[in-house]
Amino acid sequence: MEMPVMSKRQAKSGERTPLETMNLSLTAARTNEKIIVEGDFFEAWTDGSLDGISIRFNIENADIIYLNQRKRIEGFPFWTIYLTNTAQAGRTLNLLIGREARGIAPSAGAVSPHVYRLRSDKDTHFTGSIVQNAKEDENLTGLPANRIRITGIALQSDQQLNYRVLFWTKDTFDDTDLDLDAFCAEVQIPLVTSGFRIGGANQYYLDVRGLKIEYEDDDASQEIHVSLMNLSATAKNAGATGEVVLEIYYELKS
Repeated sequence: MEMPVMSKRQAKSGERTPLETMNLSLTAARTNEKIIVEGDFFEAWTDGSLDGISIRFNIENADIIYLNQRKRIEGFPFWTIYLTNTAQAGRTLNLLIGREARGIAPSAGAVSPHVYRLRSDKDTHFTGSIVQNAKEDENLTGLPANRIRITGIALQSDQQLNYRVLFWTKDTFDDTDLDLDAFCAEVQIPLVTSGFRIGGANQYYLDVRGLKIEYEDDDASQEIHVSLMNLSATAKNAGATGEVVLEIYYELKS
């Protein structure tokens, strides 16, 4: 793929170098900060974490590329980068920009997606009593993006009950108006038949993996809107004797 005419002229005259490095402080968060730089090769490195760092090429509303999934890209000419990052005090992002790559981007299948976790708090979430077939709603904050793929759920519970975990796309949750209801998906957690304890004491555990739930927070609040439903005839207790922790495993989606 040909580079712009001006780039060729600069390369021949020596005005334009084949490589450039950029050091960017991660101390402050960014959202689509515009960086004007031209190239056809891009590689990222940091002394912190690439989690929560993403770029868009050339236009601000282009598809997001998460650097913890694809930190090296070759063969695609660009002239502007839009950078987003979470704050990492004292850490630096180093970008290597190349201008003579003429390569092919690595296969997406060669990079395993990074798996994230979002965990509820036993003292804050699902603390009330839940009778049979009732639910308690929570908005779990902390997503780095609004579009994710949920791949697993791990649940701990003081009581051996059967639960259903419900996912919603908005913080309005369910509605009798079917056009307004925000239901997305559900997963059953049958502690009565499949849950286990360690040493026959304390809380019950169960996890469900291999899920492929395409989830998008339509509120754009970077939250998972989730409900815990009790399927057992015995009510879930409120407070210290009915504690539940829900851990959700997910991948980011571009």
